[in-house]
Amino acid sequence: MNALPVDTANHQRIAKLGQRVLTGGLLARTEADWLFELESAPDIFDLMSWANRIREHFKGKRIHLCSIVNAKAGACSENCKFCAQSAAYQTDSPRYGFIEPEPVLEAAEEAHKSGVTAVGLVAAWRGLKEGRC
Repeated sequence: MNALPVDTANHQRIAKLGQRVLTGGLLARTEADWLFELESAPDIFDLMSWANRIREHFKGKRIHLCSIVNAKAGACSENCKFCAQSAAYQTDSPRYGFIEPEPVLEAAEEAHKSGVTAVGLVAAWRGLKEGRC
């Protein structure tokens, strides 16, 4: 059986960078760029493995849950090609103006009971204006 040599240079470099981060070190911009440019599946799996180790080391096994409430739906003046809420497209997406505060509060209370730690309000609109839109 003829075994082909395996290049472990990237594996070792990824491990070295991962160990540095685990001990509180930082990456240089060029090192981060190099990680971003990895293309081979084995290298990417090495990188994901180290990212998971680092996440667990610094953040533990807990996850942060976030819930969203759609505060205004549809008829958005933006023309985002991917979005069903754009006024430029005829979709079955619901359309309504800003909802009252009570349903938002109810959604936030329900989310809290479920262990959610953040609630985000989303709305279909363009830009920020003072007062109600």
